[in-house]
Amino acid sequence: MKRRTQGAPALEIIEESVHLLRTSPLYVLGAYYAGALPFVLALLYFWVDMSKGAYSEYRSVGGALGLAVLFAWMKTWQSVFGTLVRARLCDDSPPPWTVRRVGRVVVTQTILQSTGLLVLPAAMMTVLPYIWVQGWYQNVTVLGDGDDADLGKLCGRAYRQMKLWPRQCSALVWLLSPGLMVMAAALILVISPVAEATTPMWTSGLLSVYTMLFTALMVPFSPLGIMLAVNTGALIGQVPAILERVFGIENVLAMGWGIGDSTFYAIVCAIVYLILDPVQKTAYAMRCFQGESLQTGEDLKVGLRRIVRDAAQRGLQVLLVLGIGLLAFAAAPLAHAQETAVSPDDLSESIDRVLQQREYAWRLDREIDPNEEKSMLTVVMEWVEQKMSNMLRTVRGWLRSLWDWIRSWFPDRTGEAPDASWGRWRGAPLWTMYGLIAVLAIVLAIALFRAWQRRRLPTVEMEAQPVLQVPDIESEDVVADALPEDGWLALARELMEKGEWRLAMRAFFLAGLALLARNEMIRVAKYKSNREYLRELARRAHAEPEILDIFSKNVLLFERVWYGRHEAGPELVRTFDENQNRMRALAEKP
Repeated sequence: MKRRTQGAPALEIIEESVHLLRTSPLYVLGAYYAGALPFVLALLYFWVDMSKGAYSEYRSVGGALGLAVLFAWMKTWQSVFGTLVRARLCDDSPPPWTVRRVGRVVVTQTILQSTGLLVLPAAMMTVLPYIWVQGWYQNVTVLGDGDDADLGKLCGRAYRQMKLWPRQCSALVWLLSPGLMVMAAALILVISPVAEATTPMWTSGLLSVYTMLFTALMVPFSPLGIMLAVNTGALIGQVPAILERVFGIENVLAMGWGIGDSTFYAIVCAIVYLILDPVQKTAYAMRCFQGESLQTGEDLKVGLRRIVRDAAQRGLQVLLVLGIGLLAFAAAPLAHAQETAVSPDDLSESIDRVLQQREYAWRLDREIDPNEEKSMLTVVMEWVEQKMSNMLRTVRGWLRSLWDWIRSWFPDRTGEAPDASWGRWRGAPLWTMYGLIAVLAIVLAIALFRAWQRRRLPTVEMEAQPVLQVPDIESEDVVADALPEDGWLALARELMEKGEWRLAMRAFFLAGLALLARNEMIRVAKYKSNREYLRELARRAHAEPEILDIFSKNVLLFERVWYGRHEAGPELVRTFDENQNRMRALAEKP
């Protein structure tokens, strides 16, 4: 297996991280939430107490000290979580947690992570350094497992992993960092009260529309974070109202809790943090594992251990199947002796009961009503007229509801005038909202115009004869995406006619990889091994287990011939070709 010289795509890292968390035991995620939940709940309580409590000034010092202790507690458990994830990646048991090791983790994480409370906000103001700073602190969490008490060595390891694959690091921070989502929420939280104060005559519906438009413009800032926050906020806002209306359950969330409340944003950000941060920690643990494997070769050792374990399990499965087969063969005469015959009378009675059921009424003659006077055409026309009337009545009701909703945006201006101090600025949020609506309308109009213009372009029919460059089939650098599937199959047929059975088998194998890649079951990459393709196919093609079975058989036959000492012959290549045809039929069935 070749070592990776370039980082894997960020989406692939995220997909493998989610799969690793899904297949991990509960104690792995339990270690994370054992540290994160107490700190997040205490932070929310401190937020509410400091913003709305009557005696907040007397409890501020004690509350801040308690948050500092819980912050160290959280970072310690996050380091334990990172150690457990790395142990899963190394396919090994986690190290024993002695008192000295735990003490080193507490001291290391408390000293280094406490500096992030000042460094991360400062780096966020400049945007670009925030990516490197965030990546360095994540590496410290993952690598700081207490194995070494030297802070300088830990900082150096985290810095070396931070420099690897900058594009991958930037994409992971952009997609998974909760900090960018928190910054977007803070901007919305600052703008909403200003709009409400400058225009007191606005209704709550108009303020909600203004907030949603601004949120839509903040989506590119943190795509996953904003989408999770919107769904979480909708869930928090709708479920309590449904409980109150359906079951009559009174709760605080349904009693005047608006979208501009700071506690609402704090709860949403806390929930999104608890969802995104474990995936982010797992992605950086996988990134550190792949980065350090470039020097230690740990990924090769893990692959060899899995091959040995799979071979042992296959041997046990073969023995178990043979034992079950022998038992079934011995029990077959006894089961045959116990079979009983069905009498002819019982069989006839059963057939009569089935024929009398409703689904077999097609055998009876159709009953025609003699009093029926309307023709078939009249019945059809009356049915069409009734359906059209119902549809027009429904559309008219929709338009009336839309017009009433639009009129509700603009309240009656005949009431009391707003405060004179805001006189010059009360129209600014209104015009800002109009500007946002105009920008979105212009973008939509341009997109529709371009789509319509592309449809009007004349289609020019040209006959093109593609010239495919035949790659060197004997080279180890050849990748399956060098030719399409038909190209590999044509090359395999040509090699079979020449008697090059070994090369024909490799062409068939590359055609199989191209087939799976075309059906989006794997991603072809130069650094991937056959075992990695098997694991990826097991994740993505779980709905078709027969494809995985056929591909694993082809991998076994190919490796015996290409890397081993087995000779390829006509029968073996034809068997390989038949497996390829079965796999294509399963992958392309509707």
